Amino acid sequence: MAQRFHFDLTDGFRTLHDRAGTLAPDVDRALVQALMAIKELRESGELATLGDGWQMIVRDTSGTVRQVFLIQ
Repeated sequence: MAQRFHFDLTDGFRTLHDRAGTLAPDVDRALVQALMAIKELRESGELATLGDGWQMIVRDTSGTVRQVFLIQ
């Protein structure tokens, strides 16, 4: 059964919460999806407008942090 994971962005001061989340069969697939999302953010140029020091926090629906990726 698929689980919902959320990909929040933070610079340590501001957090952009992913309220909708994404469905994945397990945490490993969610992490792959997170890496793909980071790649898309880089390619689109959206990260350049945010500035340095941003991270993507992957959390499950209970709020447990499953992984943190430095994205810049």
